Amino acid sequence: MLTYTLGPLRLDTQHNLLLREGAPLPLGRRAIALLRTLIERPGALVSKDALIEAAWSGRLVEESNLPAQIAALRRVLGEAPGGDHWIETMPGRGYRFIGPIVTEMEQGAMGAPPRVDTSREPAPTPRAEAERRQITAMSCELIGISGEADGVDLEHLRDVVAAFQRCVSETVDRHDGFVVSRLGNAALVLFGFPAAHEYDAERAVRAGLELCAAVRTLRPYADLPMRCRVGIATGMAIIGDLSGDGALQDREVIGDAPNLAGRLQLSIQPDIVAIEPATRRLIGNLFDCRDLGTIDTTRVPSLYRFGRCWKAAPLPTGSRPCVG
Repeated sequence: MLTYTLGPLRLDTQHNLLLREGAPLPLGRRAIALLRTLIERPGALVSKDALIEAAWSGRLVEESNLPAQIAALRRVLGEAPGGDHWIETMPGRGYRFIGPIVTEMEQGAMGAPPRVDTSREPAPTPRAEAERRQITAMSCELIGISGEADGVDLEHLRDVVAAFQRCVSETVDRHDGFVVSRLGNAALVLFGFPAAHEYDAERAVRAGLELCAAVRTLRPYADLPMRCRVGIATGMAIIGDLSGDGALQDREVIGDAPNLAGRLQLSIQPDIVAIEPATRRLIGNLFDCRDLGTIDTTRVPSLYRFGRCWKAAPLPTGSRPCVG
């Protein structure tokens, strides 16, 4: 039986566990399957399709589940020095494993891993419990297709929406976001979950700007121009597990940020990334922000009123952000 040693970590291929000093680390079976697929081809690019087949064999799943599982895997590999950098993203193509690997052949089967005494405290289940954390939500929508739908058959319309959703996945993946839901020509993305970063608000704005630019270049149907609009909001949220099995795609998000992002997105013109005050404060002077004034709140419940908002854009070429 093969075993793989990754620095201070060891992959038990018989019991599908990642161990450190004999103790199992909290990692689901799909993340283990991804890790095994990657380390069996060290240094080589493994396509997204191959990884999805390894972790979700025979099942139809959203491509956004893959970067979410990779993020969880990186977090656990971070138990080893530099381990969070062992999996390298190859944008738009897949991933490759660049960490240290020692492969050994063991004689016979390994004994079952030592049992953990649960009489004192429950085994750690970080994904099964609801988490309270700050997130930045990005609501994005492909617009301009509903008015054209009468002149486009459903197959072409499906291709248009699929091209948009692929663009969302690829753009968000580059900025470590997580697509939490899709509905036709719209998507909701979270930054700060499942992995939190110091600059999640900045990542969200950059992803929104890139998405607007990328969508304009898509041509899945020659006579149907593609444009999108993006709303971004930051706030505290409680993220829980709806299914109880730890699946990242089955998440509930309780908090105002996703609703605010959606309201912003619905209130703006095409090709605009609109942000609310909390996000505006977090990004500082990294972007060219223009005051859009106060959004009409006559149709918005008081819970979601946020007052003024801003349009974010890249800084002009050659300029430097203001400091002070």
